[in-house]
Amino acid sequence: MLTDVNRYKSSLKKLWADTFGDNEEYISLLFDCGYTPSECFAEIIDDEAVSALYLLTGKIKAGGKELEGRYLYAAATAESHRRKGLMEKLIKEAQEYVRAKGIAFISLVPANEELYRYYSKFGFDSLMYNYRSLSDYIGLDLKGEIISP
Repeated sequence: MLTDVNRYKSSLKKLWADTFGDNEEYISLLFDCGYTPSECFAEIIDDEAVSALYLLTGKIKAGGKELEGRYLYAAATAESHRRKGLMEKLIKEAQEYVRAKGIAFISLVPANEELYRYYSKFGFDSLMYNYRSLSDYIGLDLKGEIISP
């Protein structure tokens, strides 16, 4: 987890823009009100953010129970630092953080089939597309309903 997000905010925004092509207004909106700074995970090298991911709070309602989870968002690594295991390290840190906090789940929506395979190495599965699997995973008999992004 990145403990001093404000110190690296401009570098994190640049990494985001370079990776996803989003404009400054969109990125600033998310930084200002869309995420919790303590749930930013980043790798800093030579005072620059070279890999980062963010966890956004979300909830799912299943079987009359409301479960808090996190949505893994905007996972990015600078092209010059890819294939060095940086994102793997950040994903594992985020998973440990979620476990330690007693948070029920992490979800994500990979952009393409190659990323589905990549995230499956960390235990991510297509549970949201298979309600029976989702019910088994969270120990409930009824299909889930997303109640907040």
